[in-house]
Amino acid sequence: NEVTVIKQDKLGDVWFGTMQSGACRFSQNRFACFDSKNGIADDYVYDIFLDREGTLWFGTNERGIYRVTEQSVTSITTENGLGINKIYPVLETRDGAVWIGGYGGLSKYDHGKITNYLKPPDGSDIFSVHALFEDNARRLWVGRWSGVSYVENGKLYDAKETLGLDLGEVDRIFDIQEDKNGVFWFATDIGLYKYDGETVKRLTTDDGLPGDDVKVILEARNGETLWIGTYAGIAKIENGEITAFTERDGLAGNRVRSLYEDETGTLWIGTYESGLSRFKNGKFTVIRKENGLFSDGVFQILEDARRNFWMSSNQGIYRVTRAQLEDFADGKIASIVSTAFNKSDGMPNTEANGGAQPAGTKLRDGELWFPTQDGVAIIHPESIELNPLPPPVVIETLRIDNEKTTAFPNGIQMLPGQENLEIDYTGLSFIRPEQVHFRYRLENLEENWTEAGTRRTAFYPHLAPGEYVFRVIAANSDNVWNETGATLKITVKPPFYRTWVFLLAAAALGLFVIYWIYRRRVSQLERARHLQEEFSRRLINANESERRRIAGELHDSIGQSLAMIKNRALLGAESARDENVRKQLELITAQATQTIGEVREISYALRPYLLDNLGLTKAVKSLLNNISETSELTIETQLDDVDHIFDSEAEMSIYRIVQESLSNILKHAEASEVQVFIKKSARNLTVLISDDGKGFDIHTVKIRDGGKGGFGLLGISERVKMLRGTQEIESAVGSGTTILIKIPVPATETRAN
Repeated sequence: NEVTVIKQDKLGDVWFGTMQSGACRFSQNRFACFDSKNGIADDYVYDIFLDREGTLWFGTNERGIYRVTEQSVTSITTENGLGINKIYPVLETRDGAVWIGGYGGLSKYDHGKITNYLKPPDGSDIFSVHALFEDNARRLWVGRWSGVSYVENGKLYDAKETLGLDLGEVDRIFDIQEDKNGVFWFATDIGLYKYDGETVKRLTTDDGLPGDDVKVILEARNGETLWIGTYAGIAKIENGEITAFTERDGLAGNRVRSLYEDETGTLWIGTYESGLSRFKNGKFTVIRKENGLFSDGVFQILEDARRNFWMSSNQGIYRVTRAQLEDFADGKIASIVSTAFNKSDGMPNTEANGGAQPAGTKLRDGELWFPTQDGVAIIHPESIELNPLPPPVVIETLRIDNEKTTAFPNGIQMLPGQENLEIDYTGLSFIRPEQVHFRYRLENLEENWTEAGTRRTAFYPHLAPGEYVFRVIAANSDNVWNETGATLKITVKPPFYRTWVFLLAAAALGLFVIYWIYRRRVSQLERARHLQEEFSRRLINANESERRRIAGELHDSIGQSLAMIKNRALLGAESARDENVRKQLELITAQATQTIGEVREISYALRPYLLDNLGLTKAVKSLLNNISETSELTIETQLDDVDHIFDSEAEMSIYRIVQESLSNILKHAEASEVQVFIKKSARNLTVLISDDGKGFDIHTVKIRDGGKGGFGLLGISERVKMLRGTQEIESAVGSGTTILIKIPVPATETRAN
């Protein structure tokens, strides 16, 4: 009578807190009270609170607070009159009754009434039921320890005695099925039995089965294929042929406990402890706990009207949307999300049972019945409301090198020397809080999200200096995501030697050192080049001086002596009376004359006197005329007046360039025509010498940098370098040779022009 508080819940029911009777709910014109006998330690409830997710909280006088959760699972146990407790197969027959088998007997649940069959037909004490099946004649088949029974007209019969069905030395029968042809199949611990109403045939590994311990049988929707699950893999029986599949073919595990075919024809295979397999288009895809499955045990697969898969395991019953499983198997998503149900949701026992068929059944009204160690767990999928509220996400604590902090309003800074960062976060939900799952990433370091599952700590060792943003998002147990999540700005300070100032200074110093080394090397190369050019100049000048000396001695000494010999021989011949003497003196005169000419030619070749007396232009013309007169070459010339442009040393080098080029043509080119052009411009003197000779391979002849050179090209190249000019040679075998030389005009001449 002493009411302390009144609160209405999300379903519209009204709750009353009382001083002596706990909390009472008024629903459908009835009161139901929950006090110390129902889990509340204190009968004095003075406050009731409804949170954002619709969860009720009771505040008591002296015994703390209590969270009240609507149970999603109901149960039938021995407390409700069930004759057995450890349940294995569960089956709904066409008359709406639910048959429940297990250790100790068989029970029938029919519209709230329970009938127990605790003795086998033979009257023995052992009545362990492992398989239930209703055939086309509406007989209930019961696979029991060492035999098969059936229920007809409410009475239990032994099939061996009444039908002559003898399965031999079978200990356990795990599944019974009747195919479209009326043939019965029995899954046993020693093979697969086939019974056509008259004869019994046993199939084993000798016939192609992967194993003899057969657990489950499924006739495909096409009526042509029979799938067999064993503890060594699965087999397909089609057109009388058996094809086996095992882990080597991609199966998740060989210990198969459940088979389910959806409306698309896709086969789903559950295992004892290796996860779930999808078999589609001839390919297996494995889905395990590491991919988001709640458990690697898949004892039964039932599909509700919303296309959710409900699966049982030793850890409880869990739900996964079929769409998620398909998307994961097709590679569209990286993980899946499971929603688990256990004792807190109303299960009589967390451990579900499997391996005996059906290890769970879907009733015509959509209810799902699963066997457990302590009775039957019943789920009403359509009555389970999804939680539409995404959980708020909170970053709780940080640890930097194991130093904990909870205050970081503007982010954190990690100083040089600090390395290990741990971030604790959570998602705020009181509806299955242990199933809230997370994703996180560190922006500027990670492009993809890390699927953290239910883990609530992120670890980052050895972060490089920089600016980062840690972002974490969460989803509730029904996979509703908070996409905004929580963020944390992280700044990792670099050590001084990794700061921009230090790096810029180091870079500047490095560039300066490189530039200094470069300039020094360039200076050394320039100095070496100058020394080489100076050496070449001196060598050439010394050569020219020696030529001039030899030419002078030939002309002044030998030439004069030969002239005197010629004159004396000529006088002697004129005065000689003896004819023989006179002839000899004439021969001496002729030979002396010829020798004087040869000495003059040698002297001219060594030092052309026209260059000194008449200038470069006439000296070159004389050279060309002389070659034209003494050879078969046809020479085409175009010569500008180039006198008084260069000093005598440069003029000699230019003359020698032309002379050496023509000499090469005469000696090696086998040419018939030659072009010699010497043109003057304001900036350059251009010398072009071209022939139609046999040419040569320019790539095989080195003319610079100390190479052997070919056809006198090295001497030409050295003189061009001395004159600060450039040289281009074009030649190919059989195509003649062209030499193009450009020599810069001295500055005084440039200005004059």
